[in-house]
Amino acid sequence: MADWQVECPMRICLLAGHIYAATRMGMWGFNGRWELAFSTSVYQKELQNLLELSGCMDYLKSMEGGCRTPVLLGDEIGMIWIAEHYYRDGKPACLILFGPMFLSQLSVKSVEESLKKMTFSMSARIQLFRILESLPVMPFSLVRQYAMMLHHCITEETHQDFSYYQEALLQFQNDSLRAACEGKIESEDSFGSDPERMVALERQLLQCVRDGNGNNTELMNSVTELSNLPVSHTGNPIRDAKNTVIILTAQCCNAAIEGGLSIRKAKEMENEYIRRAESCTTVTELMTLDRKMLEDFIIQVRRTNENPLISPAIREGCDFIRANIMKSFTLADVAKHVGYTEYYFTRKFNKEMGIRVNDFVKEAKVEYAKIQLLTTSQGIQEISDTLNFGNRTYFSKVFREITGMTPAAFRSQLGKEKEDETAERT
Repeated sequence: MADWQVECPMRICLLAGHIYAATRMGMWGFNGRWELAFSTSVYQKELQNLLELSGCMDYLKSMEGGCRTPVLLGDEIGMIWIAEHYYRDGKPACLILFGPMFLSQLSVKSVEESLKKMTFSMSARIQLFRILESLPVMPFSLVRQYAMMLHHCITEETHQDFSYYQEALLQFQNDSLRAACEGKIESEDSFGSDPERMVALERQLLQCVRDGNGNNTELMNSVTELSNLPVSHTGNPIRDAKNTVIILTAQCCNAAIEGGLSIRKAKEMENEYIRRAESCTTVTELMTLDRKMLEDFIIQVRRTNENPLISPAIREGCDFIRANIMKSFTLADVAKHVGYTEYYFTRKFNKEMGIRVNDFVKEAKVEYAKIQLLTTSQGIQEISDTLNFGNRTYFSKVFREITGMTPAAFRSQLGKEKEDETAERT
């Protein structure tokens, strides 16, 4: 029997199998001589090299007597590891690590800069980046749960006050990592406890689908936040993530139909993405699929509604306006973006679209304002400021010209209709 099998209890190996099946996160076992004895990671050589270069192993070696409680380790790239020693006869017999994982989606620029600092060749950086893209992304609350599961498997200890138990036991490699993780807790808790913001975010993304508009990069990136908030809590993170993707897919299907996509095409896409979601094996795969699904529906709606009489430059101008609806821009900025003079662009826009550019901008702003009025508690002045109307009076005037009612009346009337619909259902 191998040294590893003697030193490591079978229950830890079973935990490794369960976690790998749920997240594709690897387990690593190092013997008393700090030699790798076992790993379930597919990219063992590459990730072990990053672990060594990051200084995480040096930190663990510097801990006198080893670590008797879970330690969270982090590096410049943003990878997170969970580590704890298994003790035999009062001495650290082997070190168990789970990881690596990320607490948020990768930033291409930051990862590239971090890899450059490690003096990897270009080909090695490309290979490593592809590996890093495959690593699981999970909320800190789940990382903390896995740390407690590891500690329980090693020591078989439990505690009645579980929240206190987690806070008291979990150690951090340094204060900056602790601050980053505590910041993740705050953002997860604040977003999860703010249903208004979540609903507003969903409405804005679904409006992008209806409009066939995927140019608002900041808004499109927020789909990751929705993916991190499961709509169900079965205790199985993969199942919860699948349920989240499936529900958003159904919502996007309906929004695409409202945007002009044929029912047959929309339903075919819905069925295909649900099938692909069910075949995913990691939360990271599902988050990537979520973004791709949203973009695919937007592209299909855009293609459906493209008028052959409208030139690519004018369509690009419309996209620029929608993407920058909350920013301050001039018609000259829009014209410059598409490569025209302001005079030529405004005349061409009016001819092809049948509406003046200024009026198109107003309508786009009012559509955004409608979503904010119905899905958030933002004040009318705040919405007016967000959309750069200058003052509430002018905002109300424009809103009334387009909708036939003031912003306050719109919020009151439509909100009442929603309450009536809810009452009828119940």
